[in-house]
Amino acid sequence: MPTAAQKKPQAAASTNVPLKKLAPFIVAMITLVLASNILVNFPINEWLTYGAFSYPLSFLLSDLCNRLYGLRAARRVVAFGLIGMGFTFVLAYFNIWGVGYRVGVASVLAYVIGQGADVTVFNHFRKLSWWRAPLMAGLLASLLDSVVFYSIAFYGVMDNWVELSMGDFSVKLVTILLGLLPYRLILKKLIPNIK
Repeated sequence: MPTAAQKKPQAAASTNVPLKKLAPFIVAMITLVLASNILVNFPINEWLTYGAFSYPLSFLLSDLCNRLYGLRAARRVVAFGLIGMGFTFVLAYFNIWGVGYRVGVASVLAYVIGQGADVTVFNHFRKLSWWRAPLMAGLLASLLDSVVFYSIAFYGVMDNWVELSMGDFSVKLVTILLGLLPYRLILKKLIPNIK
């Protein structure tokens, strides 16, 4: 039977956290978003792009922020991530690195839907053991992100958009599973009594 400490591994109340504390999360989110939107334009094979490896880390990043500072802070970090989307639209406008208009629109919609689902689901399950909330949130967010992004960005443009979407989702699942280890190590360092 789990103890009360195991049921409540959360660390933070949802207060107004100063931007100074959120700055590392904000910079990392903007960087991940921009890099992923560039990398998704470079296929590795018929069903996978390089963006599949970087983007899932954004879910773990927002989950870590959510765990440390609460739902409101995680939503602020996600909102600042839209700056990365702004840069994506600049790249799309000038068609730099293959980032076209549809990729820009798909990125924004997938980001808002996927990250919104991630922070909400994580917060709902935050009282469970340390790994359940990021795993459940990441699985749902990854599925939504992959379906929304690939159906908007590549439907009617690439014949293999479904395969790319499935490959992307598969890699996201593996990345989230593997990402749980560093997530746990960081969490243990920042919140030593977490179960």
